[in-house]
Amino acid sequence: MATVEGYVTAAETHGGGWVQLLDPPPLQPVRPLLDDGSDFTSFVNWLQGEVASGRVIRMTTDQVIGGTVQPPVAP
Repeated sequence: MATVEGYVTAAETHGGGWVQLLDPPPLQPVRPLLDDGSDFTSFVNWLQGEVASGRVIRMTTDQVIGGTVQPPVAP
């Protein structure tokens, strides 16, 4: 959990940024960042405190980059 919290606090202390936390797809040979449900619950509780204090804004990817779908950019 300290690793994931570190990603968020690093963004806080370096002027902000967009920290995306994604779950690995099923059957991927990757170790998840949060090992079990209690880690996830602890992280969400910690993150809610960061949001409540105004240090973090929690948004979905759609909220950050959403809008009308644009055509691909030519290479």
